[in-house]
Amino acid sequence: MSDKEFWEDFYSNKKGTLTPSPFAEYVLKEHQLKGSLIELGCGNGRDSIYFIKNELEVFGTDQCETTIGRLSDLNLQGGKFEVKDFTDLGALGKFDNIYSRFTLHSVSEKQASQTLVWAFDSLTTGGKLCIEVRSIHDELYGEGEEVERDAFVTDHYRRFVRIEELTKELETLGFNIEYSEESKGFAIYKDEDPAVIRIVATKS
Repeated sequence: MSDKEFWEDFYSNKKGTLTPSPFAEYVLKEHQLKGSLIELGCGNGRDSIYFIKNELEVFGTDQCETTIGRLSDLNLQGGKFEVKDFTDLGALGKFDNIYSRFTLHSVSEKQASQTLVWAFDSLTTGGKLCIEVRSIHDELYGEGEEVERDAFVTDHYRRFVRIEELTKELETLGFNIEYSEESKGFAIYKDEDPAVIRIVATKS
């Protein structure tokens, strides 16, 4: 089963909560997101819907036709959803915010780097890039077959990120790191408490 098939099956079974993630609540409150926002891999739309309800203009993207179809059917004012691969978006105009939660670790290091370049080019001046990803200190690190450095396949692909490498890459692209932290307690789900990295970077 491919990763796309894995997530199609996941969302077809209506798994996952519609309650906004703690990361979405954090960045909206503490970093005062306003204007337009694109979500890279919106899943079932939990965070996109939250941002829409808080008056952001949201463009949600995901490869899963099932979940994008459901979200489009909601006809949410201020929201648009399309089936797209977030690693190959092309020219979509400028956004005030780019939001990526638990998505950059689902693609290869090369694809993630391409996405970060796209993000810098696609942000308005002063725009914010908000990232939450699994860290190499996650307890799942090492489970499954290793397919590249820090990347393993179980029932789906996971890559684990090194905070110092990610922040350096962002700074090299021209981002200013507004906030960065690595910790447990950020993304608790049932009995899971992964070590994750949170970064908010600004395009100056």
